[in-house]
Amino acid sequence: MNLNEQKKTALITYLILIVAIVLLFFAYIAIANIIGNSFDESTPEETEAEIAAEREFFAKLDEMYFAGDYEGLVGLIYSSEAEKINVRNYEHYDLAEFYRDYLKIKDYYIPMLDSGSISGIDAREMTSIVFSFYYRCYDNTMGVTGNSSRDDIKILDDIRDTYILEILSDRMGYTVDDMEACRNEIMKGNFFHSDAVYKYSDKYYERYR
Repeated sequence: MNLNEQKKTALITYLILIVAIVLLFFAYIAIANIIGNSFDESTPEETEAEIAAEREFFAKLDEMYFAGDYEGLVGLIYSSEAEKINVRNYEHYDLAEFYRDYLKIKDYYIPMLDSGSISGIDAREMTSIVFSFYYRCYDNTMGVTGNSSRDDIKILDDIRDTYILEILSDRMGYTVDDMEACRNEIMKGNFFHSDAVYKYSDKYYERYR
């Protein structure tokens, strides 16, 4: 076999290999789609039932929301009854998340401080919640990460102004100057950075009282 024939044979072998790889790739995609559809595909009846269940559940949430029972709202959203519902579709889901954080501060972390001790891990979580309220991370009008309505922001701002800021200054010892000095680090790129919060918590939590 001369040199030209060797080159021709090598080229044909290379092309065959490329075609085989492409065919295997498309076969993989096809099989993956078939498997995925077999798990995700719902009948029209099942889809209709899911929509009806979500509508019924959201009506219960709305009843609590409009009654001002936000603690009950949180309890229901995070109950076993909500396990098969995509609660993130609920209009006031962000309010419930931040209200749950407020309840953690009030009912869990403050009693720890009252007892005279708080672990480093709990201090991290408490600091993160309080800092997120301070920087209003629930407020999408500030270009951060929240997705709350104006009414929900008003509810959370009232908690922030009447409760959270007092905890921050009186129980945790942070001043406005402290919070502004680390704002760019905590809110870098308009996103809330928990790892930066943890650094401040680890440094100062022993002074929390």
